[in-house]
Amino acid sequence: MPDAEHAYALAEALAAAKSPEAGPAFLDFERKALAESTAADNANRSLIEYYADHAHNPREALRLAELERTRRHDVYTLDAHAWALSLNGRYAEAQKEIDNALAIGIRNAAFLYHAGVIAAKLQQWDKAMQYLGQSLEQNPHSRVAMASRTLLAEIRAHHPSPASSSHRQPLSQP
Repeated sequence: MPDAEHAYALAEALAAAKSPEAGPAFLDFERKALAESTAADNANRSLIEYYADHAHNPREALRLAELERTRRHDVYTLDAHAWALSLNGRYAEAQKEIDNALAIGIRNAAFLYHAGVIAAKLQQWDKAMQYLGQSLEQNPHSRVAMASRTLLAEIRAHHPSPASSSHRQPLSQP
């Protein structure tokens, strides 16, 4: 019986392969992760990611991220909290949290993608393009690479000269 973290990795792999087994695998992960969620050794960060990116339940992602943020202060928890805040429309708070995560110095494609999305939501086009480009430089084949490319292309199309652009158009949800 794989633990929750292994169950999540399997579910993500099945989802990436567009397998019909992905749905049941995610449910198996969720069941296992919830069973251990109050223990010190848990899969809560993966559970936050699952609620944010797969189950499309941003409120639950934020509830769990805020709980984890009181327990942990590592870079992965900071990023998970920032992402959950942003998915709940709390972009200014999300930016502060992702800035804290990036200040540590770890350059992770997903962290940089999250920073790019948050900057875009705040209409900080130069910053968004910088983070999205860095995300792709870090790992052009990451799980967020396609979304990074798509958002970067959208920003470039609507804001070809972001520093001097006086007409700002809202972006669609990533």
